[in-house]
Amino acid sequence: MYEKFALTLCQEHEVWIIGVKPGRLPLHKDIHFLPIYTFDNDRRSTLKRLRKLCRWYREAKAIAPDIVIIHSLDLLLAGMLYKLKNSKKVLIYDVRENYKINIQHQKYYQGSTKLKMLLFTHLVEK
Repeated sequence: MYEKFALTLCQEHEVWIIGVKPGRLPLHKDIHFLPIYTFDNDRRSTLKRLRKLCRWYREAKAIAPDIVIIHSLDLLLAGMLYKLKNSKKVLIYDVRENYKINIQHQKYYQGSTKLKMLLFTHLVEK
């Protein structure tokens, strides 16, 4: 995200990266980080994921970015809601992995939840 988008966009825009805490990256006056995710065991908790979605949406509303780039299927719903309420804003979904195959083969999703996730992923990624 940092190298692929932030360094390019910061030449003309203020950039906020909302998501995971950055590692050791060079500081830039127009690139800001707002970590809401950590790589821990709680990431798979449905309730905690929902809270993170709500927090992401609140933070995005407060920052009011003109361009939102989503890399995570988890955050796409919140990004779509932000776009619906802010029609002049730009929403970009950058697919970084094959979520459909991941959902099919992960044991985390079961039964109707797995089918709903597969249908949602198929509709969004078309």
